[in-house]
Amino acid sequence: MRKVSGLTLIELVTVLAVTAILLAVVTPSVESILANNRSSAYANDLISALRLARAEAVNRGVSMSLCARDSSNNLNACGTTWSNGWMLFTDGRGAAGAGTLATTGEAVVKAWPAPKGSATIVPTPASAGYVRFLPNGGRDLSNGASALAIRFADCTGNQDRTLTVSPTGFVDVSKNACP
Repeated sequence: MRKVSGLTLIELVTVLAVTAILLAVVTPSVESILANNRSSAYANDLISALRLARAEAVNRGVSMSLCARDSSNNLNACGTTWSNGWMLFTDGRGAAGAGTLATTGEAVVKAWPAPKGSATIVPTPASAGYVRFLPNGGRDLSNGASALAIRFADCTGNQDRTLTVSPTGFVDVSKNACP
């Protein structure tokens, strides 16, 4: 007589029950890891932009501004909504024209698209639409943002990030508890 091998219905149901329990336990952890990675990616993009702005100011010997884009399609005007993306431009008109892109004499160096997802970027002070770096690499203390907080609508734990630009132009990152 030949022996038939395979799974019984009870064994199959047991395997499915154990798999369902494991998935229920692991899924929140995976979601948290993905949210934390997304938060880090946003912060890293913005840190790279700030560091490039500082380096370009020193290398070119002119002030450089990183500003919020007026809209995700507009590369000719700065706005106050960082969630539209941001752009780096030469900002050589002095404090009076700081953070605004002139039609002549100033050029966009690089533009970043609007971040994907539910992130909002809140500057300090709240109305600041730009961060300006001077030719010596320092942040323009007379105006502009001193910090940018990245916040997520579906945030849990310590996934919010705050990027603080020191007076000397260096960027510090801190993790913050979600509101």
